[in-house]
Amino acid sequence: MTMRKNLRGQRAAAAMAALVLTSGTAFAALDKCQKRLESEGAKLQKAMYAALQNCKDAIQKERVKGIATGLGTNCQPAGGCMATAAAYCEKQLQSVYDVAGTKVPPGSSAVAKFRAAIAKARTPSAAGVRECADADLDVTTGMGHLLSGNTPHSAAPPISGDAGTFLIDWHLFAIENVVIKQQLFQVPEMLNLLREAVEAEPGGKCSGGSNPSAPCAGASDCPGGTCTVSAASKKGTSCSNAPGVIDPTLQAYRPNLCRFGVECRDHACTLDTSGTCSQSAGPCDTLGPACPGGASDNCVPSQTYASLESAPLDFSFGTNPLRIGIGGRLLTQICRPGHASGVCETCPGGPATCACAADGDCQGTNAPPCNLFPGAGAGAAFATEPNVIYLINEPSRNLVLPPLPSPFNTLVDAVCLELVRSEGWCDCSGGNSQVNSTACQDHITSDNSGTDDCGGPLANASPDPFYLGTKNGALTVSTGGTSAAGDCVDLLTVTAKLLTNAADRGPDGLPCTDDDFVAPIATLTVPATTGTATAVIHAAVDAPGTCTIGGTPCIENANCDVANGGPGGSCSGAVIQSMFSQAADSGAKTSCANYEASNLSGLSFVGGAPLLNGPAPLGDSTIQVRLKCK
Repeated sequence: MTMRKNLRGQRAAAAMAALVLTSGTAFAALDKCQKRLESEGAKLQKAMYAALQNCKDAIQKERVKGIATGLGTNCQPAGGCMATAAAYCEKQLQSVYDVAGTKVPPGSSAVAKFRAAIAKARTPSAAGVRECADADLDVTTGMGHLLSGNTPHSAAPPISGDAGTFLIDWHLFAIENVVIKQQLFQVPEMLNLLREAVEAEPGGKCSGGSNPSAPCAGASDCPGGTCTVSAASKKGTSCSNAPGVIDPTLQAYRPNLCRFGVECRDHACTLDTSGTCSQSAGPCDTLGPACPGGASDNCVPSQTYASLESAPLDFSFGTNPLRIGIGGRLLTQICRPGHASGVCETCPGGPATCACAADGDCQGTNAPPCNLFPGAGAGAAFATEPNVIYLINEPSRNLVLPPLPSPFNTLVDAVCLELVRSEGWCDCSGGNSQVNSTACQDHITSDNSGTDDCGGPLANASPDPFYLGTKNGALTVSTGGTSAAGDCVDLLTVTAKLLTNAADRGPDGLPCTDDDFVAPIATLTVPATTGTATAVIHAAVDAPGTCTIGGTPCIENANCDVANGGPGGSCSGAVIQSMFSQAADSGAKTSCANYEASNLSGLSFVGGAPLLNGPAPLGDSTIQVRLKCK
């Protein structure tokens, strides 16, 4: 079956495509930078996967041997030996994380190699060229990543240092998250296997006493004798290296095994779909029953919505902005490294005086060991920002749009959005990044020199898909403000699909399902923030004119020249605003403690983007989205 195409659908598609923040502008090193990120990420993923697989397989081997022989896993001859598997696991995980920083030479762990490789790609050569320049990574000009720093286009922590810092930190969690999920899919009991290795007791043998040659895990198993371990690989696991806590004759300190755990977890909230009926003025739910006043009594959302605003919209319908409700759930994965600090075993002064990073920090009345939360995660070895949590999303169909309000439903049957990915952060201490965003695009750049009215280079301008001869400036996202504790920014990438009428719905008769007769028309990347967001259009077209020769629709004289193969008269009647913008919208934050506890209530994200060449009656418009958790 073929898809129907018409002018309205084509204009709608182009309008949505104008929201794409990754402009596709070619840079000399963009392909090389992408290849570098992919190859180094693949190396790290392979190393993590191999270490976990080898560790799990070793544990399972000893477990099976102990069951098959009936001798258990305490290292009896011919039986299983969990201590041997634990020693092997520590070696495997150390090659990836090196939590204790003891690998020789320093920096030889897989995590350290990944960080060094990307940092090298960010370092200028003798000729001053970077393999991965800011423009190659940026949201508006490159691959679509967040940059660290304090420039007008930075939107990630830390606020000082190299622009690629956040990119490296975020990728470490994203790659580890993928590996752990795959391992759990294949071996659901993975975490139980690792726990058994953490709890592995020494595989010793009694010397002397009443039970000579009997298996033992400590002196109490050998009355009148001693418990000795014949090989280091048969020592039990200790998660502390403190004298008096670890028995070095029977135990080995295995920090990488002890610390390994899940560091990214899914969290979700239901979006607030409350609103007010436009005519009857009563409360309503955008996903609930219709307002009582008839077809024109729309439920206007007040908390979660997409807000469209344009001068033509106001002229045609007397409503501006037009709010479209959004429902469903806000999903995100929150990642935080296992605690870099722990608590002293004995701490009479209370929790505020208990923090420690090593056993030597537990002095005076605070007695060692320094307990570092076994199983909390080995990401402390990532050396990421200590007061930041990282946000990751995977493909999901979690946003629901209710039937479009009148009169917009006469133009489009349904708008469908699906989340592809996200890349974001939350500041847990304040002052770590910029949090406010402005998305700007110049529709007509012929009156500029060097840069467009949004400050973007004219070299990045692209041809207008409808008004031939016009060039649109690249979409530019600028940032500002300073984050406070609890502030977040999440760079959301979604696919958009427009159904122009009910016939587009496919055999099931439902919108936004897999059998729709239209394909996604654009991939949109929009920074969502708990700060403020707005969208701006320079040279905004309220209404096109016509060429004095030939009558071709136009917005500037250059369109007439192109249409007529040379001087083609002038463009008459076009209505152009020098600048058009929607009032800034504000998000809302709570706290990192709430986010990590999966309490997202009150959290709201806002984001905005310009929309060029929208279908009538929209024209040039701005769209701002607000997502609020109940």
